[in-house]
Amino acid sequence: MKEFLETMFGKILLAVIVIGVWGVNVVNFSELTSSNTSPIVQQVQSVDLDELTVPEKIGYSYSASGRDPFRMSGTAPQTVAAPEPEPIQPEPEAPMPRLSLTGIMDQTAVILDDQGQPYFVESGESFRNGILVMAVVRDSVLLEYNDKKFTLKLNDN
Repeated sequence: MKEFLETMFGKILLAVIVIGVWGVNVVNFSELTSSNTSPIVQQVQSVDLDELTVPEKIGYSYSASGRDPFRMSGTAPQTVAAPEPEPIQPEPEAPMPRLSLTGIMDQTAVILDDQGQPYFVESGESFRNGILVMAVVRDSVLLEYNDKKFTLKLNDN
């Protein structure tokens, strides 16, 4: 297409199409701006202003016997006493999971849970739903779970 438009015939064909579109637009705009508005003006001028009437104002009248939207209709609904809520029982404490200390390297402890999942933890970290590592020492780890302290010793099964 690009090669065709670069030829002399393509340029002439493009110029003819552009001039044709412009010509159609000029004819359409000239019809819009023609002085053909005189019948409309004459039609408006032939209307007698005395014949025009404004509709009567629609009034509103209040009737005291009508429905009052701010007053409850009918009888008041019966109130039903709410049932006494059952006392909330504290959730039973989850038992301390079975853990074993399998190794200590520097300040990192390797702890296995009952499913064999290893945890590499340091002092101050928490693991396994809230077990807090209080301290890691040479051969044991001090843990806190549900405000209770536990000690895991290395090679202690």
